[in-house]
Amino acid sequence: MRVLGRSPSWSLACAAFVFFALVLPLDIAGQLADPDTYWHIAAGDLIRGLGALPQQDTWSFTAGQERWLNISWAWDISASFVHQWWGWQGVIALNTVTIALALAIVFYHCLERCGQFLPCFLLCIFLASGVLGLSARPMQMSLLFCACQMLLLWRVDRGLASPRYLALLPLMMVAWVNMHGGFLVGLLIVGVYMLAALRDGKKALSACCALTLLGCLAACVLNPLGVGIAEAALRTLSSVAKGSISEWQPASFSSKGALYIGLFLIAVSKPLGATRAEKWLSLAWLVACLFSIRHIGIFAIVTAPMLVCYVQAFLAPKTTAPLPAWLSDLGCKLHQAALGSTGMLVGLLACSLACAWLVSAPAKTLYAMEPYPVLDLTQEIAWIEKHAPNARLMNDYDLGGPLIYYARGAIPVWVDGRTETAYPKSLMLDYMKFFNATSGWEQSVETYHLDGAIISNRAYITIDRFKARKGWKPAFQGKTATIFLREPTQPRRQTD
Repeated sequence: MRVLGRSPSWSLACAAFVFFALVLPLDIAGQLADPDTYWHIAAGDLIRGLGALPQQDTWSFTAGQERWLNISWAWDISASFVHQWWGWQGVIALNTVTIALALAIVFYHCLERCGQFLPCFLLCIFLASGVLGLSARPMQMSLLFCACQMLLLWRVDRGLASPRYLALLPLMMVAWVNMHGGFLVGLLIVGVYMLAALRDGKKALSACCALTLLGCLAACVLNPLGVGIAEAALRTLSSVAKGSISEWQPASFSSKGALYIGLFLIAVSKPLGATRAEKWLSLAWLVACLFSIRHIGIFAIVTAPMLVCYVQAFLAPKTTAPLPAWLSDLGCKLHQAALGSTGMLVGLLACSLACAWLVSAPAKTLYAMEPYPVLDLTQEIAWIEKHAPNARLMNDYDLGGPLIYYARGAIPVWVDGRTETAYPKSLMLDYMKFFNATSGWEQSVETYHLDGAIISNRAYITIDRFKARKGWKPAFQGKTATIFLREPTQPRRQTD
């Protein structure tokens, strides 16, 4: 039964936003599971305290004079501010609002494609269940901006919006380039639409996209690093540490991301009715996903409006039974009311109330938000400060961010998630030797004058490796990590 007309309402998108804003905080552990969240907040605190971006790292004993290229400084400041006022509940609220906005825009885009509520809603629920990823980090801003770009460019391409609206994209790029290195995705999307319009003979649209692309390129320079922002973003993409990071690995057949890819491959066996640009972008991101599951979020944003048509076709035979006349009339009246200005105002009010609710005391109680984040190192840090205050500790990648957040440099780290944007490449190569236990990994102990190691309790193989090594002993096991010390402790050589 088709209740919606062919002009879907933004009021329904507001309803989708409210739904996801209320549901997503139920997965607190998933939102705070990324170790990078912690150093991002610490970086925001540092920037706000200094009133400027630090040029070198002060939290490690390995960065040296390497320049710290912070490409997410604007998000870091935002997260720092909400963390100061609302604690971890505020960080969860900020992340929830970002993801809910992205899902609401995808929902609206899907609604314009198929005109039915149920397929769009079910697909967005599937995306929210783990395909997009819920971790609180700047990458969520790239998903939001990508969703906005895809909707606006599709509407302009189909003649549903004036090309003049493309002027919004360079303005969006100013925020994007200062929040996450994924701004490169935005340049690619606009460039693909420009080439596709030229291929389809739409010279006017191609010219508009070309001007938009130039505007976006100019906007990318409006950041503290200038043109160096491109190099900083590419350092992340080409990091030698990718082999030790789970999200950079190929899609697992047991993951929801791989299931989404499978559904898309089934769908493309039939004509999609998609624009040429969408086809090109979907194929490009499909290839990217085969190499790294990290790209599944962008792939889902790009392909969801096409995939929803097949969800609709699958559900159609199951929804052909006519509803009672009174229920059908009620649905039509509610839809007409939602299309009006009153419905839109009610939708915006509901969105505002949902945002206010997320940082309220009742919300904290309802969602059982703990006073400490998932990766709690307070026990381990207290032991180190008492028993080994001057020790240089080798740490695994996942503990770098939490150590920075809790100690703020009082316990310098060996490495963390900033990789080559803060550390020399030689250090990351040494870390990969340590992570993979390849020949020569023990040399790092002497190279960096290490006194011990702090290893995540989840890194069973690494812990067993240290237990089996002569000259090392487990000194303390906390809730999150195990601390090893060299036995006997070697005197540290003086360094400049």
